[in-house]
Amino acid sequence: MTVANDRVDYLPVDIDRVTAGRDAMPVSELQEMMRAQVEGVRAGMVADGVRRARSGGCARC
Repeated sequence: MTVANDRVDYLPVDIDRVTAGRDAMPVSELQEMMRAQVEGVRAGMVADGVRRARSGGCARC
């Protein structure tokens, strides 16, 4: 999910593909849902005059 380096902590997750398939859950969809729970999701952009800033999610997003 996230590349490991000196400045980023990461959470290794092992998805049981057989169980996910049995429940008709695409692994890519499961990964995205889990990423959103851990990192948050970007909600949009806030325009303040000419300045624009990200809204929602995490500081790294």
